[in-house]
Amino acid sequence: MEGHGLGFYLFNVSLEMYIHLASDSPGENIVYSPFSISVLLSMLLAGARGNTAKELSNLLHAGDEAEDNTRRFSQALCSLSTPSVVFRVANRLYSARQYPVREDYATLLEELYRASIESVD
Repeated sequence: MEGHGLGFYLFNVSLEMYIHLASDSPGENIVYSPFSISVLLSMLLAGARGNTAKELSNLLHAGDEAEDNTRRFSQALCSLSTPSVVFRVANRLYSARQYPVREDYATLLEELYRASIESVD
């Protein structure tokens, strides 16, 4: 998988999502945002370890390239806005209060994804 661009990952994730959603609602219209879902999964992968990281990596088709995956999504988010185009994505993770969030992870979300994390009940 090494050397694949973001489009490769988005295509595979998008196709799998579509097949799953279409099989759940045959004949129905489907509206979803593969990019937003993939960004969310990438944000989770950036903080995951062990089996959770392995499962998220498999889902995103990132293989052993989890850090590259994070970089790809971060670069995509930054490059979508130009002087003539404003692209805004609202990204936020919510965490249960009983699970403290590491400060380095919160910083990573802010710096790479322009996202925040909020603890809730």
